Amino acid sequence: MSLVVPVAHDFSCPWCWIAMSQIRRMREEFDIVIEWRGYELYPEPMALNDFTPESPSDGERPRKPTRLELAYAAEDLDFPPFP
Repeated sequence: MSLVVPVAHDFSCPWCWIAMSQIRRMREEFDIVIEWRGYELYPEPMALNDFTPESPSDGERPRKPTRLELAYAAEDLDFPPFP
């Protein structure tokens, strides 16, 4: 008997896309059924830079990737997730 796992997902949240990638992998590995539930974390759309603040720069120093960019790279996902 499969375990039903309810998952709330907001398509406008870039972190939710990472979770969706991880959940798909989990579904392949374990005997689970995903019950997708739409959820608006942010009812009003936010610009991508609201999720990825710019790090202070010294002018000469190369820009460091943000935590969000590193998380997308770890999941082998394209960044940014949407235009």
